[in-house]
Amino acid sequence: MNIKFIVSGIEQMADSDDYAVDEKTILGEGVMSTVYAGTMGDKKIAVKRHITVEGEGISQSFLREVACLRALAEAEESHVIRLLAVRYDGAKQEFAMEWAEMSLDVIARQGKPADPVVARMVAGQLLAAIEQ
Repeated sequence: MNIKFIVSGIEQMADSDDYAVDEKTILGEGVMSTVYAGTMGDKKIAVKRHITVEGEGISQSFLREVACLRALAEAEESHVIRLLAVRYDGAKQEFAMEWAEMSLDVIARQGKPADPVVARMVAGQLLAAIEQ
């Protein structure tokens, strides 16, 4: 893994940080990060903020995730959420990505069978992504 290249890529994307994070609207939480709703211009976005420890610098998991999202964006795969911007200022490590109206997590938490139309749509998208 070429960390220097990834860090320089993050610096290049830092100019596109014209987005706002709504810290009151948490979309998801994990051990290493929290996902918030946000806006970029008039578009809804999701912002994933990695949990940081002061003085530890940029985390390897953050670098790996940004590198993967950038690589997928270059592949122009229509079934993958796009990376829109990256911010890193020492204390904050976060990136903005496209908004998705539906996710497998939401469908799974419904506790009832998914609407057949939605199930076919999700299954089709999964199969298309696997075929790539």
